[in-house]
Amino acid sequence: MHRGAASLLAVFVGTGVGSGAVLEGRLWCGAGNGAGELGHTQVVLDGLPCACGAHGCVEQYVSGRGFRRRFRDALAADVKTRLHALTDGDPDALEASMVAAAAHAGDELARRLWGDATQYLTLAVANYITLLNPQILVLGGGLFAGVPELFDAVAGGILKSTTELARGSLSIERARLGDWAGVLGAAALCSEATD
Repeated sequence: MHRGAASLLAVFVGTGVGSGAVLEGRLWCGAGNGAGELGHTQVVLDGLPCACGAHGCVEQYVSGRGFRRRFRDALAADVKTRLHALTDGDPDALEASMVAAAAHAGDELARRLWGDATQYLTLAVANYITLLNPQILVLGGGLFAGVPELFDAVAGGILKSTTELARGSLSIERARLGDWAGVLGAAALCSEATD
């Protein structure tokens, strides 16, 4: 899909937040194969606890799992929200598109959830862009597929919050491989390993 690109970042948001980087034409794995853990980038000081042991990780505010957790907490606190009716009171039934729709309709909880998701995802990815200065940023996953306007919000935020040096030659694109991205990537790595 992006043959010839020397540097590329891919960020996928769905149940969690995943990412990867190609630098100088090679997948960057890091010293312990842990590079690209964007979901565990801390964006809120002393924020929500995360399964990784840290607090304030972007995944707690942006992913489907993060939305459901915060909705569950709101239900326990008896917060009034349209999300209750949209999900029949079942946090596991919550979809990102429901959060977006309720936020657009003025629901206070949904607006807070959606605003946090957009702000923190933009912040995390903008920092990623500033650190690695790639040619291409690919955004994909269930959250972007379910709420297409999120792409424009995040892409626009990145362009506003990065320096000209970091974004000058950056192309921001939608992922086009859908659920096949992981399978095709694994096949490509296997093929590369046997060459």
